[in-house]
Amino acid sequence: VMGGISRRRGIVHNSTSESEFCTIEADIPLGEMFGYSTELRSMTQGKGEYSMEYNRHEIAPNHVIAKLVDAWAAKRAASPAAAAA
Repeated sequence: VMGGISRRRGIVHNSTSESEFCTIEADIPLGEMFGYSTELRSMTQGKGEYSMEYNRHEIAPNHVIAKLVDAWAAKRAASPAAAAA
């Protein structure tokens, strides 16, 4: 589970274990959380759960910004309105 958090650019702040349960507190960018429910259930044989709450805004890393700009430019270039302008 910790590896899955790291792959999603997450930062673990705390983890506790009680009997057969483990709680992990981490910050993970919202854009990286899509599909996490499926991944977590797969890693925990269907027993894992998670919850999210807003924490703060941060500037995205340069590689993420570049990816978003490229996707926007490609979508704009493919739109009929852009071809007419």
